[in-house]
Amino acid sequence: MNVIFTPEAGEALAELHHYIEVAASKTVAKRYVGEVVKFCESLGRFAPERGIRRDDLRPGLRITNYKGRVVIAFAVESDQLAIIGVLDARFGVAYAHRKSIAARLFLATHSHYYFSFMP
Repeated sequence: MNVIFTPEAGEALAELHHYIEVAASKTVAKRYVGEVVKFCESLGRFAPERGIRRDDLRPGLRITNYKGRVVIAFAVESDQLAIIGVLDARFGVAYAHRKSIAARLFLATHSHYYFSFMP
């Protein structure tokens, strides 16, 4: 199955690359983002019905994660799998509030964790 990345998902991957490049190095950023992309592409080959259905956010939407840290939102649309959003947990709730679908996905899947530990 063909996998496509929405412009928003591409932007999120670029932001993740920049974040890691600043925090670590360009080599680490390239390797990590490359692994996330490979994981997303594997969804089309191995498990397009994988993940948790989130029809409450968008019909056909599924949520999965990469290494428990990156939330990936996708939808199967006829003969292709669309990566709709990508958000790394290191960006946290403050970052998530700036994004549209990525914010809703992140908060819907992680808010119980962050809000339970906030003062």
